[in-house]
Amino acid sequence: MFFIGSHSDREKEAKFVQDRIDAVEKHFAELCTVFAAYTRKAARLRDKNDEVVKTIQIYADSEDINRSMSSCLTNFANTLGVVGDYRDAEVQRLNAKVVVPLSQYQNTCKRAKENVRNTFAARDEELKRKRLLEKVREENPKNQQRIVSVPLFNDSCS
Repeated sequence: MFFIGSHSDREKEAKFVQDRIDAVEKHFAELCTVFAAYTRKAARLRDKNDEVVKTIQIYADSEDINRSMSSCLTNFANTLGVVGDYRDAEVQRLNAKVVVPLSQYQNTCKRAKENVRNTFAARDEELKRKRLLEKVREENPKNQQRIVSVPLFNDSCS
């Protein structure tokens, strides 16, 4: 992924990676918002369905004269109740399988940004130390003691 080149190339590469992460973060956040709104609307529809079932059932229970109508209304209420159960399952699945995973991408993007920052910082530090070593070699190529004493790694890395 990393190409060797000038400081400008490294900056372009870092900016490209950051821009890609920012784009994913932005669009996933938008998707999460839209799907959450869709899920809330589906939940409201499920709740309204429950109200309709309750109203139909109350009417069926209060119908004393026409028993066949009462029976049909009860069957209809039961059928609508099953539809409501399916809507409830839809809401639960949307929440568990879509909204929650999309909402977790914000943390994933933050970690990716941090990893990219750390990677490029370590790379820049490595290049800085390499330049220091080259400078010492150019100043006095025969002074092996001085060349060997150039710190190539942080003490914390050892």
